[in-house]
Amino acid sequence: MGQDLRGKTLGIVGLGRLGSQVAKLGQAIGMDVIAWSSNLDPVQARAIDVTAVSKPELFTRSDFVSIHYKLSNRSRGLIGEEELKLLGPEGHIVNTSRAEIIDQAALLRCLNDDSLGGLATDVYTEEPADNQNELVNHPKVLATPHVGYCTEETFTIFYQEMLAAFEAFKEGQPINVIN
Repeated sequence: MGQDLRGKTLGIVGLGRLGSQVAKLGQAIGMDVIAWSSNLDPVQARAIDVTAVSKPELFTRSDFVSIHYKLSNRSRGLIGEEELKLLGPEGHIVNTSRAEIIDQAALLRCLNDDSLGGLATDVYTEEPADNQNELVNHPKVLATPHVGYCTEETFTIFYQEMLAAFEAFKEGQPINVIN
């Protein structure tokens, strides 16, 4: 059985480009939206009617948490057992960023001991995920393949950027160089 989202609180971890778009979607269906990230600017959050809160407050107040964070040494394991338990047995977390942002062992413990309501994800520590991954068949998990970026528009951009990079390299002036 599903539940209404109107009147619920959506917590956004990472209020950048994607997080801001998800915040607007939550607001459009009547959700109260709060956000946290290590570099969150409260003024920018207020500009889109989002309340900036501390990390513990985000997990305590939210009914649903959506993660929009880049994976780095700083964000690996950013969400652990403490945060998941603050979200609680009725709380749900959505991760379409990177699996490693959530401590996977803590995630499974919380799902199994009913201290977390559920997870929706399309990211896994090993991709593509198969039936050997405990999350794929877990009764409290909505697991889909990591294909959210697979749209005609996105692939058009990817191919245009690749062609531009090849042409720039051929001309002896590489672009988007990673040192």
